[in-house]
Amino acid sequence: MENNQEILVKHLSQPPSLRNEEWHHKAFELMVDANVTIENDDPKAGPDGMPYMLASIKIDSKEPCQKLCRWLYEKGIGLVVNPQKQDPDFVFSYGMIWSFLATNSFLPKTAASEEEKKDIEVTPGQQYYFGDLTDDIIPKTPRDLIKEFFKQSKIITPQVKLMSADQQSFDICFSRESLNGLTEKEEANLMEKLYWFMPRHYSLAIVTAKGLPEFLNL
Repeated sequence: MENNQEILVKHLSQPPSLRNEEWHHKAFELMVDANVTIENDDPKAGPDGMPYMLASIKIDSKEPCQKLCRWLYEKGIGLVVNPQKQDPDFVFSYGMIWSFLATNSFLPKTAASEEEKKDIEVTPGQQYYFGDLTDDIIPKTPRDLIKEFFKQSKIITPQVKLMSADQQSFDICFSRESLNGLTEKEEANLMEKLYWFMPRHYSLAIVTAKGLPEFLNL
């Protein structure tokens, strides 16, 4: 009888053209108890400029995937799975690692956010609901990593607020005034990097804070 590791290795041999959403969710379920083989001692920069560890999944792999992901979560690093293939099986951002540890899935079963700069314009007469960013939404570890990212981007005190038009879905909104006068292109680049840190179902936006409830430091 095949064990979990053998089933996963076989599952990952499926041609990319035959992989669908069900295939991905099964792969993620198998990875919860899987082992990996770390292929590099230090993180490597990906095409997006963000850091990744490289790991393969083999029958004789020894390193627990959960253990590696906990380390990646603490350090702010993504993961490339089976980089020896022409097309790696997976490229997981930091936010996907965070999601995996929290939910046992790299991709939550909710609509994924579009990874682009979202610019919310407040419409006169429209009622909005506001809240503060809690540790339930962004825990201390990723929050500290995101603060460091802002610091490296020369943005010292980014300010943030939760905002919703329907009390069902909330955007994590960053105050445009706290971003040091970035150009439109610079804002788009910043948001692309921020999305790398977030679970895929999180929605981010940049808003002009004038006339809105007080934004708080991240």
